[in-house]
Amino acid sequence: MLKRRPQVLICQAQGNLPAIPVQRLRTVPNSRLLRASKACWSSVHQPKVPSTARDPESVSVLTNDIYNVRTNSRSHRIPLTLVDIHLRHEQLPFAYFFKRALNEARLLESLQGILREDFPQTGGRLYQHMSIQCSPNDTVPISFGTINMSFSEWQDQAWGHTHQAGNGHPVLLPIFDTLFPHRPKKNDTHDFTDYPGSLLKIRVTNFECGGTALGINFNHVLGDTASCVDFVSRWSHRYTRRWEKLQQNAKLPRKVSIMKEIKGESQSNDRSQATVSGMMTVDLALLMGLQRNDEQTMQPHASFVPVIEQTYVPRFLQDLWHANCMQQAALSPALNIEPARVEHEYVRLAFPPELVLAMKLLGRSLFAQAVDDNIAFVSTNDMLTAFGWLLKRNLANEPNHAIRMVVNLRGKFDVQENLFGNGITHVTADLATSCVRSAITVAELGLAAMSIRRALVAGLLEVPRGLQESRLGNEFSTISRISSTPSFSTTSWGQFPLWKIQFGCHPLAAFHGHPSHPLPLGRTFASVITPTLDGGFVYEMLVPSDQVMRAQELHQALAKKCLDWDQAHILES
Repeated sequence: MLKRRPQVLICQAQGNLPAIPVQRLRTVPNSRLLRASKACWSSVHQPKVPSTARDPESVSVLTNDIYNVRTNSRSHRIPLTLVDIHLRHEQLPFAYFFKRALNEARLLESLQGILREDFPQTGGRLYQHMSIQCSPNDTVPISFGTINMSFSEWQDQAWGHTHQAGNGHPVLLPIFDTLFPHRPKKNDTHDFTDYPGSLLKIRVTNFECGGTALGINFNHVLGDTASCVDFVSRWSHRYTRRWEKLQQNAKLPRKVSIMKEIKGESQSNDRSQATVSGMMTVDLALLMGLQRNDEQTMQPHASFVPVIEQTYVPRFLQDLWHANCMQQAALSPALNIEPARVEHEYVRLAFPPELVLAMKLLGRSLFAQAVDDNIAFVSTNDMLTAFGWLLKRNLANEPNHAIRMVVNLRGKFDVQENLFGNGITHVTADLATSCVRSAITVAELGLAAMSIRRALVAGLLEVPRGLQESRLGNEFSTISRISSTPSFSTTSWGQFPLWKIQFGCHPLAAFHGHPSHPLPLGRTFASVITPTLDGGFVYEMLVPSDQVMRAQELHQALAKKCLDWDQAHILES
C-alpha cells in the first residue's frame, strides 16, 4: 500500500477562485500503481457547501491528489514541423462529462496502459524548438479533485460554456490544469527553451451527487484536435475492457455489449508525412529568433530555407501560420500605441437538427441555382462556417474580412489516420465586400458558403504537391500566399467521433472544448463548430464581451429566416 504523506497547502490562483488545497506531488511506480486501491488515493475531503445559489466567488475546487504516471518511453527525439512550433503557445483544453462518477483506480490503471503502449511521447518536453525530447523517466501529471456543485448546476449555469480572457493567456475553467502557470515576459523569444512544463495535464473533477469531468489539456505542439480525441477514445476503450473483465469475473449481466477494438496500429510520430510547411531546422530556429548560435544541436538537420530576401525570411516564417493575429495588430489605428486589453468570452450559438436540415436544404437550393463548374456541392458544414464568417464581419464592422479554415489532412493524400501530431493545414477564403446591416440575409449566406467550398477545393488541390515537396526536402513554395486582407480562424469538429466515447457503462453526457491561445492585443475573433448528441451543432465563437448579446440577436434572426425559408419551400413543393 502507498504510504500517506502530510498534506501541504499550495496557493494556486485560477481566475477568481480561492486558493486550492493540493496534496504533495508524488510519482506512482508501475507495479505499485496496479496494486493501489481507491482508498489510498483520496483521503482529503472538503466540507460540503449548501446547494444554494452558486456564483463564481462561491465555487471552489479541492484537489485531493496529484500523481505523475510514468510513460516508460525510450530516449529519443521526435522532430517537429514549422506549424508545430507556431502552435507551442496554445492549449487545447477539452472536457468530457459523465453523469456518473468514474472509478479512479480504473482511470489510473487504464491511463498508464495507453501511455506506455500508445502515447509515451505525451510525457516529453520541448527541446530547442525543433523536437520533443522523450526519456524513460517521463511522466504525465493527473490530479483528482471535487467541485462544490452538481453536474446539473454546472449545466444550468452554463459554467462550461463561457470563457473569459485575462493577462494575455486565457483563464481556463477550474476543471482544467493550465500548462502555462505564468505569462512569458514581453519580447521573450526564449521562454520555451528552458521551460520544463508538461505538454499534457489531466484533471479528474467529481461533482456533488455524482458525475465526473475529465479535463484533458494538450499543448498544441503535441497534437491537434484529432490527436486529442483519439487519445481519449483509446483511454475509454482501455477503461471499458477492464470494466467488462470485472463484470465477467463477477458473473454480472453486462449493461453494454463488449466494445470493439480500435482499428489501426500504434500511433505514428512521423510528422513529415503530413506537413506542407516543412520541418524545423537549426537555421530556421535561428532566423525566427528561437535559438542563439551557441544552442545548435549536436545532430544537425537538413535544411530547406525558401529563397527569399534575407530580411523578409523571419517575417515570412512568423506570419506563415498566425498571419491573421499579427496583421490585426499591425492594422491597429494607433500603430505606436499599445491597444488596451479587451475582455473576451465564448458565446455558444445552438443549431438544432431542424435548423441544420433547413440550412442544408437552403444550401442545396442556392447551389442548384448557381453556375460553377469548380464545386460539386455545398455542405452543411460550409453553411455553418459561412454563418460564422458573416457574423464576424457584422460584429467587427469589417465587411472585407476573409476566413482561414483549419483542415484535417488525415485520410487524405496518403496522410495516415493514426498520425499523432498536427496533421492540419489552413485554407483561406475571400468574399466580396459585405453590406454590414442589422441582419444577415439568406442570399449572403449562400454566397459565403459557395466561396468557402470553392476555396477548399482550390486549396486542397495544392496539398499533394506541397506534401511531396516537403517529403523531398524542397522549398515549401506551395504554402498559401499570405493575404494582406485581415482574417479570422475557424475549425470544425463535426468529423470527430466525440459521442462514441464511453467509459465502462457511462456514455458521454456533455462535451466542452475550444482552442486556448494567447490573445492578440485589441479585439479578436475565433470560432469552432462542435457536434451535439442529437445531430445538431453548436457554433462557439470567441468575441469581445460587449458583443455577446449582439451575436445572439444575429443568430436568432438568421435562424428564423432559414426556418421560414424552409417552410415556404415545403409549401411551394
